[in-house]
Order: sequence, then structure tokens, then C-alpha cells
Amino acid sequence: MARGATGRSGGVGGVFTGIGLLARGLGLVLARPKLFWLGMIPPLITSVLMVVLLVMLGMNLGSIVDALTGFTQAWGDVGSVVRAVVGVVLVGAAVLLMVLTFTTITLALGDPIYEQISRRVDAEFGPLPPEPSEPVGAMVGRVVRQSGATIGLSLLVAVGCFAVGLIPVVGSVLAAVSSALLGGRLMVREITGPALERRGLLETADRRPVLQGHGAMMLGFGVPVFWLLSIPGVAVLVFPAAVAGATLLVRRMRGEDTGPGAGRTEKGGRGK
Repeated sequence: MARGATGRSGGVGGVFTGIGLLARGLGLVLARPKLFWLGMIPPLITSVLMVVLLVMLGMNLGSIVDALTGFTQAWGDVGSVVRAVVGVVLVGAAVLLMVLTFTTITLALGDPIYEQISRRVDAEFGPLPPEPSEPVGAMVGRVVRQSGATIGLSLLVAVGCFAVGLIPVVGSVLAAVSSALLGGRLMVREITGPALERRGLLETADRRPVLQGHGAMMLGFGVPVFWLLSIPGVAVLVFPAAVAGATLLVRRMRGEDTGPGAGRTEKGGRGK
């Protein structure tokens, strides 16, 4: 068994633990081909939408940059550099916002599929937690409220990273690092939803104590997921694995079993 007293793992070891959980999640969904293929459908739909939006941004990028930096027209070469930087940072902020909203939209589209993937992973390592009782109306209201809050927070992060990117010399690098770190944390908060809800942690405030104290492990898991989901074709393949890995992440943070073969309850060992 891989049960710890607190399930905590910090520092560099925690980062590698998070990366390893993502890799294990991939292995778990590949062992269930039907669920893996079903899990690719929602991110495929969302990816098409995001690519269309990104192409539209690219087609209108020049006009948007001109509107934002019209005052630099008389600055000569310096103005050209400023406009180029603004264009790059604007695209980066847009990608950040798209990746974060991508997760929210995809989870909503594929909720039954990802709930099943998460359940299968939980069943692989121990008895399933008792299902929380929540009226349908309350559940719908909660999901809408939480999704709206996530999109609003994602927009705030994207605007903040855009502003950081405008800092001379180091802005672009700081914006890229900030978007990865903040995006990774937001990604974990979203994608651990199915496993946390199964444990009765329905509200964001209820989930916060579980996530606290695991920053390194969350980043080790969330940052690679964030970067992989920013690549449209790769995102389709990664999303089912990320949901499975997120379930392992929740088990690890709560000190539950994550060892190979621990508490396997599915008939015949593995689902089809």
C-alpha cells in the first residue's frame, strides 16, 4: 500500500510525484480503451472551437494591436518593437484563457464520461466513497456558479499575465512562467472536481483544505497538463489521462491508497 500519514509530498520530490501521477493516469485509461476513446470526444469538440477562436484572433491581431498601441506610431523602430511585444503577449494571454476555459467546458460536455473514468480509477485502488446526496436543481446551480467563478478567475489571471508581459526586457518570460504556474494551479482545482465531489466536497471552500499543503505536487501535475492542453491535437489525447491522474492526485493528497493493485474491486481486475 502507498498510504501516508498525511498524503503530503513537498519540494522537488512532490513535483516528480505529480508528474508520475499524470503518467500513471495515462496508463490507467489506456488499459480501458473504450473509456479512453469516449473521453477524447469532448476535448475534440472543444479543441475545434478553440482553434476557430485562435484563428479569428490571428486574423484580427494586427487591428487589435493597432487599437491598443496607436500612440506608438510616431516612435519609429521602438514603436515597432512595442507593438510586436504587445502582439506576442496578447496571444499568450489568449492561449492562457482558452486553456483554462477549455478545461471547464470539456468537463461540462463530458461529465458522465469523466465521472466514469474517475470512478474506475477509484475502484482500482479501494472501495468507492458513498455518493453524496444533492438535489438536481442544487447541483445544476452549483455547477453554473462554480463554472462562472472559474471563467471569471481565468479572465483575471489572463489580464494579469498580459500586464506582466508588458514589463520591458523580462516581461515576456515572467508572463510565460506566471501563466504556467497559475494556470497549473487552476487546472488542478478544476480537474480534481469529479473525485472531490464523489467524496462529498461539493463547494470550493470544502475542497480548499484538501489542496492546501500540496503545492509542489499540484504544480508537478498541473503545469504539464496546462502545457499539454495548450496544444490542440495533444489536448484530445491528454484530457482522459489527466482526469484519471487527477483522481490519483486526490487520493494521494488525502492519504488514500495509490499503490499498484491496492484494493482492486472491479470484477475481473480491469474494466473494458
